[in-house]
Amino acid sequence: MITVTKAPPYLTVQDVGRKYSRASGVPKGGAMDSFALGAANALVGNSGDAAGLEWALGGGSIRFDRDTAFAISGATVNATISGRDVAPCTTIYARAGDALSVETILNGRFLYLACSGGIEVPVLLRSRSTYLPGRFGGYGGKTLKTGDSIALGAEQGQRPTEGSHCAADLMPRYDGGIVWKKKIGDFVAGAAYQINSPPPTPAVAVAGDFSNNTTQAVALAYNGPNYTLSS
Repeated sequence: MITVTKAPPYLTVQDVGRKYSRASGVPKGGAMDSFALGAANALVGNSGDAAGLEWALGGGSIRFDRDTAFAISGATVNATISGRDVAPCTTIYARAGDALSVETILNGRFLYLACSGGIEVPVLLRSRSTYLPGRFGGYGGKTLKTGDSIALGAEQGQRPTEGSHCAADLMPRYDGGIVWKKKIGDFVAGAAYQINSPPPTPAVAVAGDFSNNTTQAVALAYNGPNYTLSS
Protein backbone atom coordinates (compact mmCIF):
# COMPACT_ATOMS: atom_id res chain seq x y z
CA MET A 1 0.00 0.00 0.00
CA ILE A 2 1.10 3.57 -0.64
CA THR A 3 -0.58 6.67 0.72
CA VAL A 4 -0.65 10.13 -0.82
CA THR A 5 0.41 12.53 1.93
CA LYS A 6 0.51 15.63 -0.27
CA ALA A 7 -1.08 15.32 -3.68
CA PRO A 8 0.40 17.15 -6.67
CA PRO A 9 -2.08 18.91 -8.97
CA TYR A 10 -2.12 15.87 -11.26
CA LEU A 11 -1.57 12.27 -10.12
CA THR A 12 -3.18 9.29 -11.84
CA VAL A 13 -2.71 5.56 -12.33
CA GLN A 14 -1.54 4.73 -15.86
CA ASP A 15 -0.18 1.81 -17.84
CA VAL A 16 0.37 1.26 -21.58
CA GLY A 17 -3.31 1.97 -22.29
CA ARG A 18 -6.27 0.27 -23.92
CA LYS A 19 -4.90 -1.07 -27.18
CA TYR A 20 -8.07 -2.92 -28.17
CA SER A 21 -10.88 -0.61 -27.10
CA ARG A 22 -11.35 1.74 -30.05
CA ALA A 23 -14.17 -0.36 -31.44
CA SER A 24 -15.98 0.43 -28.20
CA GLY A 25 -15.41 4.16 -28.64
CA VAL A 26 -12.66 4.35 -26.01
CA PRO A 27 -9.29 5.82 -27.00
CA LYS A 28 -6.03 4.04 -26.18
CA GLY A 29 -5.01 6.56 -23.52
CA GLY A 30 -2.41 5.35 -21.06
CA ALA A 31 0.88 6.93 -20.08
CA MET A 32 1.87 10.07 -21.97
CA ASP A 33 5.49 8.87 -21.94
CA SER A 34 5.32 5.10 -22.28
CA PHE A 35 9.11 4.76 -22.59
CA ALA A 36 9.63 6.42 -19.21
CA LEU A 37 7.00 4.24 -17.53
CA GLY A 38 8.44 1.11 -19.14
CA ALA A 39 11.96 1.98 -17.95
CA ALA A 40 10.75 2.48 -14.38
CA ASN A 41 8.87 -0.83 -14.47
CA ALA A 42 11.96 -2.67 -15.72
CA LEU A 43 14.04 -1.22 -12.89
CA VAL A 44 11.73 -2.71 -10.24
CA GLY A 45 11.22 -6.10 -11.91
CA ASN A 46 7.71 -5.49 -13.25
CA SER A 47 6.31 -6.50 -16.60
CA GLY A 48 6.24 -3.75 -19.20
CA ASP A 49 2.47 -3.35 -18.94
CA ALA A 50 2.35 -2.91 -15.16
CA ALA A 51 0.57 0.18 -13.86
CA GLY A 52 2.44 3.05 -12.21
CA LEU A 53 1.74 6.60 -11.14
CA GLU A 54 1.83 9.49 -13.63
CA TRP A 55 2.71 12.74 -11.84
CA ALA A 56 2.66 16.30 -13.22
CA LEU A 57 2.25 20.04 -12.65
CA GLY A 58 3.98 20.29 -9.26
CA GLY A 59 5.50 18.70 -6.20
CA GLY A 60 3.99 16.43 -3.60
CA SER A 61 4.73 13.42 -1.43
CA ILE A 62 3.70 9.81 -0.82
CA ARG A 63 4.37 7.31 1.95
CA PHE A 64 5.25 3.66 1.38
CA ASP A 65 3.24 1.48 3.76
CA ARG A 66 5.20 -1.69 2.96
CA ASP A 67 8.76 -2.54 1.98
CA THR A 68 9.14 -2.17 -1.77
CA ALA A 69 11.51 -1.31 -4.60
CA PHE A 70 10.69 1.79 -6.60
CA ALA A 71 12.08 3.89 -9.43
CA ILE A 72 11.23 7.30 -10.86
CA SER A 73 11.68 8.30 -14.49
CA GLY A 74 10.53 10.87 -17.02
CA ALA A 75 10.66 14.51 -15.96
CA THR A 76 13.75 15.75 -14.13
CA VAL A 77 12.85 16.51 -10.50
CA ASN A 78 14.28 17.30 -7.10
CA ALA A 79 13.22 14.26 -5.07
CA THR A 80 14.16 12.77 -1.70
CA ILE A 81 13.17 9.72 0.30
CA SER A 82 13.32 10.24 4.04
CA GLY A 83 15.88 12.99 3.50
CA ARG A 84 18.08 11.13 0.98
CA ASP A 85 18.36 12.26 -2.65
CA VAL A 86 16.61 10.05 -5.20
CA ALA A 87 18.43 9.44 -8.48
CA PRO A 88 16.36 9.07 -11.67
CA CYS A 89 16.04 5.72 -13.45
CA THR A 90 17.59 3.88 -10.51
CA THR A 91 16.34 0.96 -8.41
CA ILE A 92 15.80 2.18 -4.84
CA TYR A 93 14.60 0.16 -1.86
CA ALA A 94 12.06 1.76 0.45
CA ARG A 95 10.99 0.51 3.85
CA ALA A 96 7.50 0.77 5.33
CA GLY A 97 7.04 4.30 6.60
CA ASP A 98 9.53 5.94 4.21
CA ALA A 99 8.25 9.11 2.54
CA LEU A 100 9.06 10.05 -1.06
CA SER A 101 8.94 13.80 -1.61
CA VAL A 102 9.10 15.60 -4.95
CA GLU A 103 9.94 19.24 -4.35
CA THR A 104 10.01 20.67 -7.87
CA ILE A 105 9.81 19.54 -11.49
CA LEU A 106 12.85 21.01 -13.27
CA ASN A 107 12.50 19.79 -16.87
CA GLY A 108 9.90 17.79 -18.74
CA ARG A 109 6.24 17.41 -17.93
CA PHE A 110 5.39 13.90 -16.70
CA LEU A 111 7.13 12.02 -13.90
CA TYR A 112 6.56 8.29 -13.44
CA LEU A 113 6.76 6.20 -10.27
CA ALA A 114 6.87 2.42 -10.50
CA CYS A 115 6.81 0.12 -7.48
CA SER A 116 7.61 -3.59 -7.39
CA GLY A 117 4.37 -5.46 -7.97
CA GLY A 118 2.77 -2.53 -9.77
CA ILE A 119 -0.26 -0.48 -8.79
CA GLU A 120 -3.15 -2.82 -8.02
CA VAL A 121 -6.43 -1.43 -9.33
CA PRO A 122 -9.19 -3.21 -11.27
CA VAL A 123 -8.56 -4.06 -14.92
CA LEU A 124 -11.15 -2.51 -17.23
CA LEU A 125 -11.02 -3.11 -20.99
CA ARG A 126 -7.64 -4.84 -20.53
CA SER A 127 -6.04 -1.87 -18.80
CA ARG A 128 -5.63 -0.26 -15.40
CA SER A 129 -5.23 3.22 -16.91
CA THR A 130 -7.26 6.19 -15.74
CA TYR A 131 -9.51 7.72 -18.40
CA LEU A 132 -10.46 11.06 -16.88
CA PRO A 133 -13.04 12.20 -19.49
CA GLY A 134 -14.95 8.95 -19.02
CA ARG A 135 -14.39 8.89 -15.25
CA PHE A 136 -13.32 5.25 -15.20
CA GLY A 137 -10.20 3.18 -14.76
CA GLY A 138 -7.33 3.70 -12.36
CA TYR A 139 -8.35 4.94 -8.92
CA GLY A 140 -12.09 5.33 -9.45
CA GLY A 141 -11.61 7.25 -12.70
CA LYS A 142 -10.12 10.29 -10.98
CA THR A 143 -6.89 11.92 -9.88
CA LEU A 144 -5.43 10.86 -6.56
CA LYS A 145 -5.89 13.30 -3.69
CA THR A 146 -4.20 13.84 -0.33
CA GLY A 147 -5.14 10.98 2.01
CA ASP A 148 -5.88 8.44 -0.74
CA SER A 149 -4.30 5.00 -0.33
CA ILE A 150 -3.74 2.58 -3.17
CA ALA A 151 -2.70 -1.07 -3.13
CA LEU A 152 0.44 -2.57 -4.61
CA GLY A 153 0.38 -5.93 -6.37
CA ALA A 154 2.36 -9.03 -5.47
CA GLU A 155 6.01 -8.84 -6.46
CA GLN A 156 6.96 -11.02 -9.42
CA GLY A 157 10.22 -12.89 -8.90
CA GLN A 158 13.38 -11.38 -7.48
CA ARG A 159 13.86 -7.64 -7.20
CA PRO A 160 16.67 -6.04 -9.20
CA THR A 161 19.72 -5.14 -7.13
CA GLU A 162 19.44 -1.80 -5.38
CA GLY A 163 21.32 0.84 -7.36
CA SER A 164 20.63 -0.72 -10.75
CA HIS A 165 20.19 2.09 -13.24
CA CYS A 166 19.51 2.97 -16.84
CA ALA A 167 22.63 3.82 -18.86
CA ALA A 168 23.07 7.57 -19.20
CA ASP A 169 23.05 7.48 -23.01
CA LEU A 170 19.67 5.72 -22.98
CA MET A 171 17.99 8.27 -20.73
CA PRO A 172 15.92 10.78 -22.75
CA ARG A 173 16.56 14.50 -22.35
CA TYR A 174 13.71 16.87 -21.56
CA ASP A 175 15.64 20.12 -21.61
CA GLY A 176 16.51 20.71 -25.25
CA GLY A 177 15.52 20.32 -28.88
CA ILE A 178 12.43 21.61 -30.63
CA VAL A 179 9.41 21.80 -28.39
CA TRP A 180 5.95 22.58 -29.76
CA LYS A 181 3.32 23.53 -27.23
CA LYS A 182 -0.23 22.49 -27.86
CA LYS A 183 -3.40 22.54 -25.82
CA ILE A 184 -4.78 19.03 -25.37
CA GLY A 185 -8.36 19.34 -24.14
CA ASP A 186 -9.07 21.29 -20.99
CA PHE A 187 -7.22 19.20 -18.43
CA VAL A 188 -3.60 18.83 -19.48
CA ALA A 189 -3.17 22.32 -20.90
CA GLY A 190 0.40 23.38 -21.29
CA ALA A 191 1.84 19.93 -21.89
CA ALA A 192 5.07 20.25 -23.84
CA TYR A 193 6.02 17.51 -26.27
CA GLN A 194 9.38 16.71 -27.79
CA ILE A 195 9.37 16.00 -31.51
CA ASN A 196 11.56 12.92 -31.90
CA SER A 197 11.93 11.94 -35.55
CA PRO A 198 11.40 12.78 -38.29
CA PRO A 199 10.42 16.36 -37.45
CA PRO A 200 7.53 17.98 -39.30
CA THR A 201 8.15 20.77 -41.77
CA PRO A 202 6.07 23.61 -40.39
CA ALA A 203 4.19 25.89 -42.70
CA VAL A 204 2.53 27.93 -39.95
CA ALA A 205 3.25 27.86 -36.24
CA VAL A 206 1.62 30.13 -33.69
CA ALA A 207 3.12 29.34 -30.29
CA GLY A 208 1.71 30.31 -26.93
CA ASP A 209 2.44 29.83 -23.26
CA PHE A 210 -0.14 27.48 -21.78
CA SER A 211 1.29 27.32 -18.27
CA ASN A 212 -1.69 29.27 -16.95
CA ASN A 213 -4.27 27.25 -18.89
CA THR A 214 -4.92 30.03 -21.37
CA THR A 215 -6.99 29.51 -24.47
CA GLN A 216 -4.05 29.99 -26.84
CA ALA A 217 -3.33 27.12 -29.19
CA VAL A 218 -0.80 26.06 -31.73
CA ALA A 219 -1.73 26.02 -35.39
CA LEU A 220 0.71 23.71 -37.11
CA ALA A 221 0.60 22.72 -40.74
CA TYR A 222 3.15 20.09 -41.68
CA ASN A 223 4.24 18.10 -44.69
CA GLY A 224 3.82 14.40 -44.05
CA PRO A 225 1.95 12.64 -41.22
CA ASN A 226 4.76 10.52 -39.83
CA TYR A 227 6.23 12.00 -36.69
CA THR A 228 6.26 10.97 -33.04
CA LEU A 229 5.77 12.96 -29.88
CA SER A 230 6.81 12.36 -26.30
CA SER A 231 6.40 14.41 -23.16
